[in-house]
Amino acid sequence: MPFYVKQGEIPGKRHITFYKEDGELYREELFSTHGFSNIYSNKYHHNMPTKSLAMESFSIDHGQAWSDALVQNYKLDSRLADSEGNFFTARNKQFYNQDLAIYTARVTTDTEQFYRNAYADEVVFVHEGEGTLYSEYGTLEIKRWDYLVIPRGPPISLNSTAMPMSGYW
Repeated sequence: MPFYVKQGEIPGKRHITFYKEDGELYREELFSTHGFSNIYSNKYHHNMPTKSLAMESFSIDHGQAWSDALVQNYKLDSRLADSEGNFFTARNKQFYNQDLAIYTARVTTDTEQFYRNAYADEVVFVHEGEGTLYSEYGTLEIKRWDYLVIPRGPPISLNSTAMPMSGYW
């Protein structure tokens, strides 16, 4: 059974015309990563949703599989391998398998564009620093020791102040 979270003003029923006080129509958008067979969001926009001026694929190389790895504990100082850059270019792969990829990053520059991960959910742990995550669901202030759970699909942008992070993508 789905649960509903209401934020702001919404119509009494879904998928009907919904007008602002001035008589102008709100623009409805149905957002889901699995069509009508999973959880979805009904979003009502004051204006038409923005048009993408350009779209480009962003490939993250998982490298070669370590097929004969020993099953044992490993201790890593990920700071030694952290690369610098924005939320996307600073990612440094540590481990992965068919279900999960673990990256570290030292975010040192702001992200200038919005990014949409249509492939996977992202969980990010912020080791230190602070920043702001922007999405169409709102603005989220980030600080040390925060976990960010970013579902696949919505466009996001991150502005930061020297934020070492580890994440699961």
